[in-house]
Amino acid sequence: MDDDHLPVYGVGPYLIIPMLAITLLFSFAIKIPVFKVDYLNAPFLIIGVIFLVLGVIFWILSVVRSKITENILESNLITTGIYAYVRHPIYSAFLFVSTGRFLFQIIYTCLFYR
Repeated sequence: MDDDHLPVYGVGPYLIIPMLAITLLFSFAIKIPVFKVDYLNAPFLIIGVIFLVLGVIFWILSVVRSKITENILESNLITTGIYAYVRHPIYSAFLFVSTGRFLFQIIYTCLFYR
């Protein structure tokens, strides 16, 4: 085993896979009690879209733009770009996407299960 550099995946899969599993579990398996509040549909939709877009932007900036795999293989610590502002932008991206998904689930539940 080559110990000259950090592992490419690290603990990420151990954090992201349960987060996605919980998101899917709560989205499809658990019935949410529905209360008809029509004036909240638009704010939840807008906030959900904002969270999803922020998640995608964070992921693109942290993985694609910063060339994370190349830097890990070269044992470089990234301190520029989004990593200068957020310590773990990939985890933040998945958190934003999961939160946006929950907000969309609220809209879906309120619209179709009245």
